[in-house]
Amino acid sequence: MKKALIIVLAIAFGLGTVPMSSMAANTARTDSRTLAISEPVVETVGISISAENFADQFSGEPSKRRAASTKSRSYTALALSSIVINGADISFIATLSADAGEEHLPLKGRLSAGFKSQQGINSIIVNVTDNNAAYNVLLFEIFNAYEKDNLLIEPTLFAKPHVKFYMQDKAGQLYLFETELPEIFSKLEASQYKPSDSRNDALWAAGLAKYEITELPVDDEILGKLGLDDQAKMKLSASAALPYSGSTLARGLSTETRWQPTVNSTSYYIGTILHRFYSLPYIDYLHTNVRSSDSTWYARLRIAESLEYNGFVFYGQNFFAYKDIDFKFACGEKTNIIRTYHDGRAYAAMPSGTVFTLFENAVSTVPAGAAIATILNLFNSMRTWNPSYALSSTYSCTSGSVAEGAKLLGSRYILHENSYGGSSGHWFEYQVVTKFVIPSGGTNAAVNTVGAFKFEFDAIEYYTGLPVKHYSDYATLSYNAAP
Repeated sequence: MKKALIIVLAIAFGLGTVPMSSMAANTARTDSRTLAISEPVVETVGISISAENFADQFSGEPSKRRAASTKSRSYTALALSSIVINGADISFIATLSADAGEEHLPLKGRLSAGFKSQQGINSIIVNVTDNNAAYNVLLFEIFNAYEKDNLLIEPTLFAKPHVKFYMQDKAGQLYLFETELPEIFSKLEASQYKPSDSRNDALWAAGLAKYEITELPVDDEILGKLGLDDQAKMKLSASAALPYSGSTLARGLSTETRWQPTVNSTSYYIGTILHRFYSLPYIDYLHTNVRSSDSTWYARLRIAESLEYNGFVFYGQNFFAYKDIDFKFACGEKTNIIRTYHDGRAYAAMPSGTVFTLFENAVSTVPAGAAIATILNLFNSMRTWNPSYALSSTYSCTSGSVAEGAKLLGSRYILHENSYGGSSGHWFEYQVVTKFVIPSGGTNAAVNTVGAFKFEFDAIEYYTGLPVKHYSDYATLSYNAAP
């Protein structure tokens, strides 16, 4: 090793650094959020390894890995200095010492509750929000617990409090550091912070690991792994849901019907621990008879998902995500759609921008005796535009509207969290309000007719953004329209 390492943590909560003469006496509180220390706290070294060698030595089946060699890795050093913590905000300078010299990286981020905190483990993640142009912090974890955890280079820290700091440069080289937990971090509690972004936590190595994506049938064993309550399990059973076909048929009026495909799954090892992911998107939709008063039809996309890790089950940290959710409804004879409503909860991929593409077909009324092929054709001649509606908003339709739709843009919102289980979850709902109309020259006689619900959306790898699968299907909606 060519350089000595000294990590100096000069930490201030709130008002700034208060100089002291020893670490034990070095801690001062001016209020419940203010703490200061200026003494050196940690000294450590790490390794540098290429992404290819990391995958060979730390991922894949342990029995099939390539043995580590001194030729495939080198020693390196890191200094974290000028650290300032104010509430959940953190800033610091990372100084990386390697054969090529020193790099000084000023960074900022947010303290957050790591996914392991769902099981009462005091794991805190620093979500670095402004990674340096030349380096990306993959994982900065403050692990203040005595449970068994995943360590890559310092087995002596197994089941002990520690800090992990992993980063990668733009050429793909990784820099891995693991060290004892400094006293200053021992005061931090995961329960005080919001949940972490999984890409800086459970998924930090998703772009490096060896894995294969598979599809699993929905059965009782899988349902038990998806974080559903008993009522949801019963509704999401294989016998209760319609299969993924190419033209699903609604079960009946005023009865919520469920569409579900197979379960997306993958798994990979990092170190000694297997990460196994399950994710199932599913749609509930409902339509009713149409009368002169308002009748609401709706569709709602939700997600059942989980991560199995180190003997525990976790939620909201999944490998799979869903985007570009596109819902459309078309009505039949003597029916118009008068307004629509969009609602949901999702991860904001961008802080601002256009949320929806809206679709509409206004032809006054559908021809008498129209078959499902005619109704589906309404979707092919819809005008589109991108309004500035929020996620929870109402749109008043053009007079004579017979088909309406909304696409929640993946450039703005992504869904990946369990709609049940350990998180409040992600979901998207689209409603259309229908009403009986008398066509020009027609009568107010009741009629049996058909409408349609059509949907499309994409499954992606949440960490990399790579496509996994495109979903597309429709349901025939038979109903009665009357005054």
